[in-house]
Amino acid sequence: MDELISLLFGVVWALVLWRVSVLAIAGAIASVWLSQRIDGFTGYMGIGLTLAFVGFGVLWQGRTSAGLGLIERVPAPKISAPVVFLGLMVVGLFWGGLLSLVFGSTTAAAVLASAPYVVGGIRSLAHDVRPGVGFLTMCATALLVGFGLLFLLLSDRWP
Repeated sequence: MDELISLLFGVVWALVLWRVSVLAIAGAIASVWLSQRIDGFTGYMGIGLTLAFVGFGVLWQGRTSAGLGLIERVPAPKISAPVVFLGLMVVGLFWGGLLSLVFGSTTAAAVLASAPYVVGGIRSLAHDVRPGVGFLTMCATALLVGFGLLFLLLSDRWP
């Protein structure tokens, strides 16, 4: 009986968050399709693609729940620099680990170091907002510190 209740709860939750569910399924289908068509497309790349689809679904669901359109501009919330740094450390830990499994640690570090500048450039073109170089450098540093923390956690010297 407990399994049936859990299953029904999961179905109801998936219907409530249908945008996330649809994009998670679409990401999984795209990953399987690409893995069958492209020889170098690995399972890790499929996981990354599916996570990107789910991330977009979460963004879409959150904006819709707040009563906003998908591309409607809103003022940026004020977030303190330490909170941004800690959040990007977690992102660097997970995405750096996934990228290092797929491409190697040097390429992963290069992607993480350049990602804030690429995203900042795209954002400045799309929204006419120019993030400062200091802020982008702090974001790149936080991503790399999180990636380095992954190696510390995996080392034998961790207490």
